Amino acid sequence: MLKSAAALVSIDARRLMLAFAICSGAAFNLPLPFEPGFEIVLAAAAGMFLVWLVTRTWWTSDAAMIVVIVGFGLSTGGLAASIRTQLVAAPVILPEAAPAMVDGWLQEVEPGRKGVRLVLRVHSVAGMADHRWPEYVRLTHTSRLEVTPGRIVHCWAVLRPPPEPSVPGEYDFRRQAWFAQLGAVGYVQGRCRGGALGAPSDTAGQAMLWLGAARRNLALEVNEAAGERAGGFAAALVSGDRSFMSTQDSEALRDAGLYHIVSISGLHLTIVGGLVFLLVKRLLAMIEPIALRVPVQKPAALVALLACLACLLISGAAVETQGASS
Repeated sequence: MLKSAAALVSIDARRLMLAFAICSGAAFNLPLPFEPGFEIVLAAAAGMFLVWLVTRTWWTSDAAMIVVIVGFGLSTGGLAASIRTQLVAAPVILPEAAPAMVDGWLQEVEPGRKGVRLVLRVHSVAGMADHRWPEYVRLTHTSRLEVTPGRIVHCWAVLRPPPEPSVPGEYDFRRQAWFAQLGAVGYVQGRCRGGALGAPSDTAGQAMLWLGAARRNLALEVNEAAGERAGGFAAALVSGDRSFMSTQDSEALRDAGLYHIVSISGLHLTIVGGLVFLLVKRLLAMIEPIALRVPVQKPAALVALLACLACLLISGAAVETQGASS
């Protein structure tokens, strides 16, 4: 019995080492100044997998197994990072790009220091070959906003590639932009105008635009209902849209170290999931035919999970929200 317990602990320790090694392999791969060849990374992962099979079958040394597990995890993590990099690959605009008319579907409105930031899924860029069009662009809009997410817009904009770090070792926005398929940033000269072009042809694009429009409409209604003073804060808590918050309120929250409150994460999902679970459980318990035949906590938990999923989508599926959901 003691031997089986020791073996169980050993298996759990190996799984934990494998998980950490996979995370470390991805973490080492992403900040490299160059992109390793996909064939090389794939061959390394396949080779380490074969070594792991051989070691597991014919070699029982714990030290050798630990080395092989760590090597296999590192190569697998690097392969996962490389696959993700290839999947999100999209054109990045060249530095010498001149001001141009950008047509695209407005997907999201983000807060910014100098004005709201419009995230557009590009339909076309005047004067630029179609193979060079970025997938998404982010434009700062300083004038009064007259368009809403979900529709096509025309913007005369100055485009630039995602900025480099101002000093060596500083946060590199280009990495975040690459994985968001954000191929250009810039600002609008004048005001964006609405267009008559329909939604994208692909289902995923239509769903993203519909979700962006639903988030914006929800934020607008909450902001109007809560009033000028509390509307921006309420809209941020409900929909994750912080563009209605005043600069003074945002700065005050940052100075107080409380800005994370308006970022939908574990606290908000716990409240939503807990309340939905409690309400559904109590409601089902009041229905006698169901309460006598079904353990009501199970359907209540399922409904609570669906509510958390809806909250994740409505909030924009930010990184912190995804972490809390997982």
